[in-house]
Amino acid sequence: MSKNDDTALPSRYQLIYAAVLQIPAGKVASYGDIAAMAGL
Repeated sequence: MSKNDDTALPSRYQLIYAAVLQIPAGKVASYGDIAAMAGL
């Protein structure tokens, strides 16, 4: 299996990006909020 296998578990960056996408426009979230949303 290669490092860039898209079927592998999501990387931390992917989890964080997905969490950030959930923040509505005009709202704010702290780094801690985003980490909690990403399950980190």
